[in-house]
Amino acid sequence: MNNPLLPRDENRKSCWNFIPDECGKTVVVKQSVCWGIFWVILVVLSILAVDSTTNICNICRDNLAIQPNSSRTPEENKLIQDNCVDIVQNMWHHNVTECNGGGAVLLSRAFTTLDWARGFAIAYSMLSIILIATPWPKSEQARKHTVYVKVPLIIALVLFSVAFEVNMFENHVHGILIGVASAIGVLCTIPGPPFDLEIFSCFDICKRKPRKIFSFIYTSSVWWFLWCFQCISCILFVIFWIDSCEDWPTYYPRNRCPSLRSDWYWAEYLFFWTMYALVGYAIVNDELEAPANDRKKRNFTPGRLYKAPRGPEPTPNTKEVHRNPGPDESRRSPQQIDDDDIISKHRKARRQSANPPTYFLHQRNSPLEF
Repeated sequence: MNNPLLPRDENRKSCWNFIPDECGKTVVVKQSVCWGIFWVILVVLSILAVDSTTNICNICRDNLAIQPNSSRTPEENKLIQDNCVDIVQNMWHHNVTECNGGGAVLLSRAFTTLDWARGFAIAYSMLSIILIATPWPKSEQARKHTVYVKVPLIIALVLFSVAFEVNMFENHVHGILIGVASAIGVLCTIPGPPFDLEIFSCFDICKRKPRKIFSFIYTSSVWWFLWCFQCISCILFVIFWIDSCEDWPTYYPRNRCPSLRSDWYWAEYLFFWTMYALVGYAIVNDELEAPANDRKKRNFTPGRLYKAPRGPEPTPNTKEVHRNPGPDESRRSPQQIDDDDIISKHRKARRQSANPPTYFLHQRNSPLEF
């Protein structure tokens, strides 16, 4: 009961304390470093998945080009069965002639075809949710961002993970989930109201305090550039998708568009890579610094740091003087008042034991000795 109260956030531990200080001395720096490492892993494994899936088309194209059929070896016929028949026709539901030419494949097609890539996409979304959910925000502005920014981004990552549990080659559920999650990612990573127009005032919650990186470059400038690049990549990919479906041959099922291979898919890759980088960038800018008025509130710790004025101490020859409450007595809790009363009584007892009182007879000036 007499132990002093600990200041707020003192000795508080989290999972970020287990990360070496070489990665950063603050939680925010450690979080940004971890997110950067995750982004690099995402880009590298995405390229590997796309390359492996594109190679399926290349194997199918090269082995079908061998003429006549009787000149093919058993190994070549097995490659045609495994790649052209089992994957291109039976899984993707595309014609093997679409493998002709060059170009990459859809990123979702690559992550859904390869088992290791699908498992990576699901686990990666879950780990990203953990990075977004920690640390818990301390400032009032950061708590608002948690409701309007972090929570929607967590929902978007959950939709991404669920999308890869669905077979994208059977219906449009996968595409709808990816589209909704992407829309949430674009809206919740916006740096603020475009051109500060009143009509976009609903995006004020996403606006952060600009901080200088170096020279004339600020965090808000980098943020706007990345967000505009993300939107341009998304628009180019959507235009390609619509144009490809409009030119889709009539003898192909309409729900199998767009084209199996195209260099325009690089716009999709850049869109998702930039969006994932922006999610981490938005979170780091969210946690870097609390607003000035909120910092003042957090630095004030009521209680033990403030001592109310005391009244005069009682003496052996006088009656006990009751302490008058100070002007700021209302700031102290009942528990603190009780603790101070106990301490005062102990001091009084020690003082009386050290100096025993001298007693006088009634109406006499001479001391009575025993």
